[in-house]
Amino acid sequence: SSGINAEYGERTCECLLIKTGELNQFIRNDIMATLGKMVDNATPSRVLVALINHGTSHKSANVRAISAACFKDVVSRMGVNKCLNKELAPKFVTALDKLSHDGNQEARYYGRLVLSWCMDLSNFDSLCQRRLPANGARNI
Repeated sequence: SSGINAEYGERTCECLLIKTGELNQFIRNDIMATLGKMVDNATPSRVLVALINHGTSHKSANVRAISAACFKDVVSRMGVNKCLNKELAPKFVTALDKLSHDGNQEARYYGRLVLSWCMDLSNFDSLCQRRLPANGARNI
């Protein structure tokens, strides 16, 4: 974890996500492996913020799907409770709302999977009410 600087880690994640939009499957496979290593070796909260900032609202469906898969891996590594702390909660809930209603089936699957993990928490409904517009909170 100490080997990846915060600034370079986010920039690297952004560049890798941009390259996942390419059509070559072998390039996407290599990028997925690299992102997986990044998820395993970097600080999870920083990787989560980078994925939220650069991947979950990207215009490419491939980028959103790969971001959602990495998003799920980071959340499973961190635990849902740590994702809902005061500094991450606003971005996390907004990204979760976007992913669970995404047009890409794979991104939607991972978004709903993470959402199902969050439903077990007692304070998740109130957090959604505070952080999301009424329409988004009602849909979740």
